[in-house]
Amino acid sequence: MPSFTPGYLAIAALSLVLAACQSSPGASATAPADAIARLEGSIAQGRLAAADEQLAALQQRAAGDRRLEALQRQLADAYLERGQNALQHGDLDAATHALGRARSLKPQAPALTTGLDAAISQARKAQSRTVPLPMLDARDAAALRARLDQVAAEVVDCQCQVRIQVRQRIDYPWVASLLEAGVRRRQPDFSLRLSEALQPDEPPQLLLSPARP
Repeated sequence: MPSFTPGYLAIAALSLVLAACQSSPGASATAPADAIARLEGSIAQGRLAAADEQLAALQQRAAGDRRLEALQRQLADAYLERGQNALQHGDLDAATHALGRARSLKPQAPALTTGLDAAISQARKAQSRTVPLPMLDARDAAALRARLDQVAAEVVDCQCQVRIQVRQRIDYPWVASLLEAGVRRRQPDFSLRLSEALQPDEPPQLLLSPARP
């Protein structure tokens, strides 16, 4: 039987550790070709949420692969295009969401998103728009508070007057008080202009009418 010296055993153990590290998926610097192809396909097909997940997984698995930087830029550009399309159709919420994703993917190039940002800001100031309140029908107080807190920022920024459409009169003071609280947190002296629309057969919503220059 062969005998092994302590030095030999130490070298053998070190070799096994290095081999294990090299074979570990996390240590790979190159992303698999099929995974890259799937990510490219998701971007091309407009499945941007799936592309987000695929990119994040590849960045964890192969952070050193320079191809991922180019794909990240492509994904950011796709979000910008989606935001522009949403803006053209008057969907400011979708446009704002797409803008936020593009910014997070291009943190080192904020100038590339300023065009869409300015267009959304201008649209909010120039257009009346409706904000659905399905959570009012669902009696989801937390979701309603969160939605109205978001709206409050726009009301202050664009000097909006707000028409509150509800199914039953008892809901109007609830919505109005939550919106007023959000506005006061942002600008205590803001003069909030509210009106009520009672529509039992219509879904609850807000109509925001920004002040004209």
